[in-house]
Amino acid sequence: MIGRKIIFKETLDSTNNYAAKLLQSGELSHGTVIMSGEQTAGRGQRGAVWAAEPYKNLIFTCFLEYDKLSVANHQSVTHFVSLALIDFLSFFGISASIKWPNDIVIGTKKIAGVLIENQLENSLLKSSIIGIGLNVNQTEFDGFNATSLKLEKKEDFSIENLALKFIEKLQFRFNQLQFKDLEGLKTDYLNQLWLRNQLSKFEDETGIFEGKILGTDDFGRLIVERNSENKIYDLKEIKFLDRNISAI
Repeated sequence: MIGRKIIFKETLDSTNNYAAKLLQSGELSHGTVIMSGEQTAGRGQRGAVWAAEPYKNLIFTCFLEYDKLSVANHQSVTHFVSLALIDFLSFFGISASIKWPNDIVIGTKKIAGVLIENQLENSLLKSSIIGIGLNVNQTEFDGFNATSLKLEKKEDFSIENLALKFIEKLQFRFNQLQFKDLEGLKTDYLNQLWLRNQLSKFEDETGIFEGKILGTDDFGRLIVERNSENKIYDLKEIKFLDRNISAI
């Protein structure tokens, strides 16, 4: 059960780093949640830095083990975690989308990010260290195109209460994974995918172009229709642009 053990630390360099150290020393069990009031070296996807004001956001890492989940289905972890965040925000009446692969946005503004670090054993995905950064009571983002629960709902939130609600949503989607409803997870994920089937501007190694996101392939890579042809992109191979051609 997720949250059967919750560890809170006032300050950590990274909750994912702390979880990795516990795992290496054999002190980490399935469902353990690690939270911190302050994170001094938070990490995002693709080497990005996750900056958050101390004690104003949900800084959350969960360790999960899987029952015979093939490495080929690793993208299902991205699906269930992203959807848990969508479900969580929906509970507060907030409509959000998944910016591929697993950033959560409201309009064009980021409210949450995910960092998943998988542990493999032969052809199986054995476990994952799943880091979540959710903007809660922070209202200034130093030029980043971001938002928070407080900005969206005009009220302050208890981070502890939010954590318990998010654990509930995470458990629900994790159960879907454990029952091997992988196609259902993918369908729900694609239905929430930001800019899907909308003519939008992107940039790749060839320059700026217009295209439509169609979905993802079996490896979780992005499928974009460009000039009546489908092109597949992995991480770092495509940049999303808004309609004013500025990066977000």
